[in-house]
Amino acid sequence: IPDRGSWLYFEYDPKDILYMRINKRRKVPVTIMFRALGYSKQDILKLFYPIQNINIVDNKYVMTFNPDDYASRLIYDLIDTSGKVLLSAGKRLSSKKAQKLIEDGLKEVEYPLEILMDRYLAKAIVDPSTGEVVYDAMTKIDETKLKKITEMGVGTFSIANDLADGVDGSIINAFNADADSLKLLKQTEDIE
Repeated sequence: IPDRGSWLYFEYDPKDILYMRINKRRKVPVTIMFRALGYSKQDILKLFYPIQNINIVDNKYVMTFNPDDYASRLIYDLIDTSGKVLLSAGKRLSSKKAQKLIEDGLKEVEYPLEILMDRYLAKAIVDPSTGEVVYDAMTKIDETKLKKITEMGVGTFSIANDLADGVDGSIINAFNADADSLKLLKQTEDIE
């Protein structure tokens, strides 16, 4: 507890957004504080979420098999690149079973499209031909965006894994809320 100086308060709201206040003034999403300290969207996402690289192979979305990603019950079927279901959703992946899968040569697994739809990009997608940023970090993935990414010939993209154990969606929710807060700050405080 500081004897002098400003107090910094952190609080969640019912929508699971992490806010901060300085000296009990207006609350702003915590991501604005990180931006003020010089962090980019990508840096903030790396601080709070594990980053998963998704490869596009034959119109399928695959990622490197990492047993640590499945510490609790599976939220989706574990499917290898040939389409074989290795473990169904709701079951646990034991370390013994994971070791056997690795010994059998499992290197990549499919990332289900329906789970991918609600994830956010962790790095900007750049058009390889023009160098233009098509989708910035923190862009929510949908079918149209995936189709455009595939058409551009992008082979790999990164997502913030907000489904991992020990993390929640509060920082991503703060990012979504800070766009509105930034507009409000520009209007009321005349800040760019």
